[in-house]
Amino acid sequence: MRKSIVYAALAAAMALACGASPTPRDDRGLLAVALTEVPPDVGCFQITVAGGARVFQKSWPVTSLNGQVLHASGMPTGHLVAVGTAYPAPAQGKACDIIGPEQPASWLSDAVEVTLKPGVEGQITLVLHPNGSAAIAVSFMSDEADISTIAGGKVSDQSLPGAGSLQAPSGLAVDALDPLDPNSPFTLFISDAQANAVFVLDDTGPAPKFSRLTGSASGKAGYADGPLIDALFNNPAAEAELRPIWNPPNTGLAVADEGNCAIRLVDIDGDQVTTLAGGTCGGDGQDGPEGTSSLHDPRALVGATQGQRNVLFFIDGNAARMLDATAGQVKTIAGSILEAGALDGTGGGMRLAQPNDLAYDGKGTLYVADTGNHAIRAIDISTGEGRTVAGVLGQQGHADGWAQSALLDAPMGVAFDQMGGLVITEATVTRRLAQGLVVTTAGAYGKSGDADGTFDAARFGGLGRVASFQCNLFATDAVNHSVRRGEY
Repeated sequence: MRKSIVYAALAAAMALACGASPTPRDDRGLLAVALTEVPPDVGCFQITVAGGARVFQKSWPVTSLNGQVLHASGMPTGHLVAVGTAYPAPAQGKACDIIGPEQPASWLSDAVEVTLKPGVEGQITLVLHPNGSAAIAVSFMSDEADISTIAGGKVSDQSLPGAGSLQAPSGLAVDALDPLDPNSPFTLFISDAQANAVFVLDDTGPAPKFSRLTGSASGKAGYADGPLIDALFNNPAAEAELRPIWNPPNTGLAVADEGNCAIRLVDIDGDQVTTLAGGTCGGDGQDGPEGTSSLHDPRALVGATQGQRNVLFFIDGNAARMLDATAGQVKTIAGSILEAGALDGTGGGMRLAQPNDLAYDGKGTLYVADTGNHAIRAIDISTGEGRTVAGVLGQQGHADGWAQSALLDAPMGVAFDQMGGLVITEATVTRRLAQGLVVTTAGAYGKSGDADGTFDAARFGGLGRVASFQCNLFATDAVNHSVRRGEY
């Protein structure tokens, strides 16, 4: 069974875990049970974790929380059940920690089940937000390695052989042979901004193979459509795998060719590179049909469908835009291409600052790594309404906890994992947003390096964009000239 870079779920979603385990395994993870409304008579919160003959219990008065994140250590090991309870305020002079069983509970959480083996460290986190919502989480970690280097850099013993060399990996797209199988062989497409090429790490054959897919063999920058071997790129920044949505159903990649202000289509089966949009720099990002629209500096892509149409959402300047590839139309959804800022709002009234990546939830919302604002933003693609969902706009730092008060430091990449959580990469850490909580899952804030290994012992040089399928996460590490993999 695969170990965990990060594991997170509501109790009801546990059966979706890798390996189809009905309960979490003895890995690191986050389990959250959320309160949508705190009754007005609640005065105390209490968490009880029971395992065998051992019981851990701790209570806090509501007035002492006020948006703080509280930790409690000393959990038992083995098979545990965690329950959160909200109680009325105790009688005058009595503390929350002496609440008796005779006092009625105004709220009782669903039980969260988790298995910990001896020697595993754990903690309990309770978060109460001033707006009246709350969440309870149980997090835990093991000392087993889950981070490896699979392409470029100093390839570790745990990584795939034949991983090749990279200069400045800038974007990722992954295509699994069987997307429903967490152990499926996969193909990883890697754009390299400095090499001006797109590479392939192919794990679908008898042995993994690393090769250049398209772009100059010498690293020469340029702009040329045509056969894969002859096509030229200039600072390819990201790509999106297109086979599930493209017509004809070839294996295709959309590449954000930032230096050429273009979005290019790499038709792998057809051995052709063509331009989908843009191609002339110097414009201000004009919307409209192909031939009249312009791109400024496209640098992130995600593919989707809308009815019978194939669409690409992308970051361009300080805006989120959409390319309707079926109709050949470019439309700005939210933000201003040329004007940076830090405002929630609708359409052109929203402001982003040097956004670097985006992810689509498949339900009509884009999530943006708003790097310059140190925040994660959400955009409704139908209305253009933009809001901040994690971090404090313009405030740089590192603090886990409730998403609205957590602090981020220049988030670079975002991608959804198989549990529906949003994985976030910063320079030296990976983090996760789920059920209103932000949790650091790998690396050490402010401590750069190049080391595979355990969650907290792993070191990254400069993480960028991230891709995911099933129990696998992949992230670019440009400073270490590598692509890193996390398995859970």
